[in-house]
Amino acid sequence: MKTTTVFSFSLAFLLLPVGALEVRDEDNAGDNQRFVGSLSAPATLSANPNFLLDSFDTTGVGYYVPDTRRQFGLISPRHFVCATHFRPAANQLVRFLGSDGVVYSYTIESVEIVRDGGTNTDLSLGTFSEAVDTAVITPFRYANLADNSAYEGAGRVFGIQARAGKTTFEGIVSINVPTLSASFNNTEYIEMSYLVASGDPDDSFLEGGDSGSPSFITENGELALVGTNSLTGENATGTILSGFAAFVPFYTSQLNAFMADEGFQISPLNPESTSLTLAQGLTATLGQASPGCITVGVTNTGTERANNVEFRFTGFSADADSFSGTDFVFRSDGGGTMILNRAFLDPGETGEVQVCWDALPNTANVSFSVEVDCDESSSQVLQISEPLISAYDKFTEGLSDSSLEGDDDGDGIGNLQEYALGGDVAVSSLNTPNAQIEIGLTTEPSATGLQLSFLRRDNAFERGLNYRILSGSQFPVTDLLDLSSATVQPVNEPGFERVVLELTDLEDRKFFTLGVELGSIPTEP
Repeated sequence: MKTTTVFSFSLAFLLLPVGALEVRDEDNAGDNQRFVGSLSAPATLSANPNFLLDSFDTTGVGYYVPDTRRQFGLISPRHFVCATHFRPAANQLVRFLGSDGVVYSYTIESVEIVRDGGTNTDLSLGTFSEAVDTAVITPFRYANLADNSAYEGAGRVFGIQARAGKTTFEGIVSINVPTLSASFNNTEYIEMSYLVASGDPDDSFLEGGDSGSPSFITENGELALVGTNSLTGENATGTILSGFAAFVPFYTSQLNAFMADEGFQISPLNPESTSLTLAQGLTATLGQASPGCITVGVTNTGTERANNVEFRFTGFSADADSFSGTDFVFRSDGGGTMILNRAFLDPGETGEVQVCWDALPNTANVSFSVEVDCDESSSQVLQISEPLISAYDKFTEGLSDSSLEGDDDGDGIGNLQEYALGGDVAVSSLNTPNAQIEIGLTTEPSATGLQLSFLRRDNAFERGLNYRILSGSQFPVTDLLDLSSATVQPVNEPGFERVVLELTDLEDRKFFTLGVELGSIPTEP
């Protein structure tokens, strides 16, 4: 590694007057401007069809709204890199022009300074409060090349006023200038050079305000990140202008440590190869109208670490209520796709995500599709379809007598009555398990006659439950009461409600019974 001391240095943001990224042929600079329109009026922005980098995906370069000179390179759906000495503030906006021609704004949650050997560097990592829409905004991969000499050669660099130009990378350097603060001398740089005498019309050099903007190499039609602009300088004779960008590949471990909590790692241009295997499991038998979860696991069956492991769930026959997994971070539910990210899986390690329903549908099965991939492996897809037993069968699962009249707990209340009225088939009790409400039909005098009430499941219709009250002057009672005028009251027993019927004309009714029927699930009310 060479150590460079140049004749004079400037922090890229201190040069005045502030201009723009300078290109050799300023009279023909139309191809260096990324946008048509004004950065201060985002509704006017559109992509410049003559832009030097129009054939590359540059949607991951965003601009800072409070100071539009500053451009930042996106390295994950939630992270971007910038210069420490010119870093943005939290709670401010960064805007991106998506591939759909729409300008998107995202709020900065925090900015962390990357440290090396206990000392600050001139590289910082910004985190957005939410993930960008990666359907239209693409994070950049970083250039992980074979050795330092592989970075030498042609490059591209962005600067203020949303411009870009060509540059030449001279190699990886360390700076040692006594007049610079420790953070600059502690930073690993890639050097960019501009030959003053002659060159390509699009050759460029840094000026004031260019700090933090990204620089790239190009490979296989892709811009691969190598640095964030930091310093400018010139040689003693003034024949070469130099720019120095914090060398991002040198700091991947520090960046990854910051990013892991949000489920991401910085992605390499040339990843290693590993393999992923998907598997499905259940936490318990799944029953209609009951809570339930399906576990989906992914195992790194290769020999290399799997970075940026991403689950995508689609095609749900019934919308799930929650997604969770150790070290997985829920990212998005846009467009019917549920996305969870995990920073990495070591070889042999398994990560699991639980997909849960508060109440499973009253259908024969529940189904969905899951896809998982990482930087080092192609996608794996699993189609999941699990049968659902009836809600009653789920309720009586494991009983020695699961018939409607069965009474394993010996409390005199049959299974169907326990199921419909809030009982517990495993506990001998005449009350509900939570709120201790009496099970069955209750009667009490009222100002106008008699009040009848009972607990009913709040989704009784979907469960195929039919409640009825019979009355009469003697047993067996045969007169069916009309419940259409009954009122419904909330209760503290989860999943239940109280049905209240006022009788004002008792006639000769002396006896009342509550009956429950379990039939097939109706197709309509």
